[in-house]
Amino acid sequence: MSLPSPPNIAQWKHNRAFLQAIPPDYPDWAVTVTFYTALHAVDALLDHDKFPGVTSHETRNGALMRTNRYTKIWESYQPLYGLARTMIYLADPQRWVPWPAI
Repeated sequence: MSLPSPPNIAQWKHNRAFLQAIPPDYPDWAVTVTFYTALHAVDALLDHDKFPGVTSHETRNGALMRTNRYTKIWESYQPLYGLARTMIYLADPQRWVPWPAI
């Protein structure tokens, strides 16, 4: 019998599976799902490391930015965070990134 995955791991796996099903005609959704997949991976790591007080994008970003252990993660996560914000909140098909670049 296998143990259940912690919630962030389960959501990470769920999002990764869904990402594979998104057609190339929906790059906005590909970016959004990629971002939330990364977010759940980061939250799983922070939970594992028992990093306190991560309750929002701001506190998560601060933890990644200011902790040497997470420098490389922040270097990849930060551009994805910015792109996802553009895709989610500033929906503009002219600014969407082509599928191959995602």
